[in-house]
Amino acid sequence: MQYSTKLTISRLLVTAAALYAGTTWAAVTTPKEGKYDDIICYAGPVHSTSPVKGQLGMSLDLLGTTGVKEGDIFSNTSGHCVGAFTLIGEDGHAYGSCSFTDSDGDAFFGTYALNNMKEKGTWKVTGGTGKYDGMQQSGDWKPITQIPSPAGMLQECDRITGAWKMR
Repeated sequence: MQYSTKLTISRLLVTAAALYAGTTWAAVTTPKEGKYDDIICYAGPVHSTSPVKGQLGMSLDLLGTTGVKEGDIFSNTSGHCVGAFTLIGEDGHAYGSCSFTDSDGDAFFGTYALNNMKEKGTWKVTGGTGKYDGMQQSGDWKPITQIPSPAGMLQECDRITGAWKMR
């Protein structure tokens, strides 16, 4: 009886080790291309000027995280974005750049623009390191919520969609 129990435990340990090794290998295998539909939330200081009613100029320096499915190529990335926003009446424009770093320390850098508050903005990766070296990525983004925040701060979540392809 003791031999049978030890054999069963050994089989379970070997099976568990094989499953763990398989999932670990799968987790580090990076696909060559894909689509994304992610939520990124940011917070940080903004500096603004509004000398004329209905007009606003603002610079921003935000930190954010991605809220994506586990196993997604952009899972567990943190971002740092700097940029500017101008609003004249209902005509708003934004532009800037962001860098994202994952838990392995690999990073990518890109630019964003928004030319009309009623439309989606654009996003394009311009460079990367590690697994993101040579990555091509472009897509759209749109604010989905602006969270109430103290004066001089901005908290916002954006939905970003598009496609990426590795070199």
